[in-house]
Amino acid sequence: MSYNLALVCAVPPESVLRRIRDVVGGELIETGQLLVVPELIVGASVVDDPNSRELYREEWGIDMATSVGFGVSTKTGHERQYAAAGLMSLAAVQLVVRLGTEAGMTFQHERKLLHRRDGVLYLYDWWPQWAEPAVRAGLPEGYILTGDDPAV
Repeated sequence: MSYNLALVCAVPPESVLRRIRDVVGGELIETGQLLVVPELIVGASVVDDPNSRELYREEWGIDMATSVGFGVSTKTGHERQYAAAGLMSLAAVQLVVRLGTEAGMTFQHERKLLHRRDGVLYLYDWWPQWAEPAVRAGLPEGYILTGDDPAV
């Protein structure tokens, strides 16, 4: 399953992956990606395609400069997939907060998971990992759990 985190700030891909590794661990592999656990791989890129940037401006109201892609494997069973999704959730929130940037994250480019604007972090309540104790412990104070329509 694919998840995309769009960051407004321009961050070198290597720096993004190092920051994520600092939060959830993992190892950088020869493809230039971060293998967190066998069920979770992360890649990052600078967004210079004007069409991609326009899409995010229209849907989120943000100008995406850096894209972070999270891949969660479904091949090893539900429990391990769920745990990988929890690591991903924690990594995404911590990255956005530590960078202090506006951002938006989607599941399969169809449903919103989080949105940060004007310094406020909005988490969409359909996503079950926000209720997990390990993830909740890594959430910043002042976030807003919202039931607003998460459709992109």
